Amino acid sequence: MLHAGAAVRRGRLWQGLWYLTRVRNRALALAQQRHGYDADSFDNVDDLPDEEVAAFHPTLVASLEPAALLEALEAAMRCLVTELRRGDPELADRLEQPLLEFVAVVRDLDRDPGF
Repeated sequence: MLHAGAAVRRGRLWQGLWYLTRVRNRALALAQQRHGYDADSFDNVDDLPDEEVAAFHPTLVASLEPAALLEALEAAMRCLVTELRRGDPELADRLEQPLLEFVAVVRDLDRDPGF
């Protein structure tokens, strides 16, 4: 998460996309594992419940614009926290606010061209 935001902030948009994809894929792997599927591959992602997979749609980006990447990063972070909450609610509670604040700070920096 931190690497994705930092990469986008530095204008390393492809790198940011790569890290964003890792966050999304980790959350999907946790969902697969929770449903009893092998989490080492994506063989069963399409077998996850539609409503769970639908939550990941906002993590897909149509462009490498920083705003689009940061919006998708926030969505991926929310998906990860949701999945963590299903397995370890206490950990999810500890991580959610700092992660949301990080994304907000990166977005604010992106809006301030003087930074």
